[in-house]
Amino acid sequence: MDISSLYDLSGLPKFSSSGEGNLTHLDLKFLACEVISLFKERGYKGTVQVDFNRHFLERANHPRNGTPVTRIELQNLFQKVFITYSESIICLGCDAQIVLFDSATLINVPFVIRLNREENWIEFILKTVLRKRDFKTSDRVFTV
Repeated sequence: MDISSLYDLSGLPKFSSSGEGNLTHLDLKFLACEVISLFKERGYKGTVQVDFNRHFLERANHPRNGTPVTRIELQNLFQKVFITYSESIICLGCDAQIVLFDSATLINVPFVIRLNREENWIEFILKTVLRKRDFKTSDRVFTV
């Protein structure tokens, strides 16, 4: 997918073709396009918006994760989650808070879903990301 037509990418650092290494703002724009495409492929006809909190990028590259969270790991997590849970996610109410968990990589992604059925749009606000086996939350967890 060529994202250059969707965003003004001038002045942003390029991501590596392998998707490994520290995440950049450009990687997050690429991931946002991926999530939008996944929803469109699953038949969602409305507007989809994906926003990454500034804390998300800081936390993805933080030393507490051990190895940094990579674009490829997040891309695979989103693909697995949306193939398995896209219908369940769309059925959640407005301002639902959920956590995506990848048991293979131990990546947790808490986020908020804002949904407006009348205007037919859905927004995902990804709050943070961390690599942790026993992430404690009272929110619903979607595990892949």
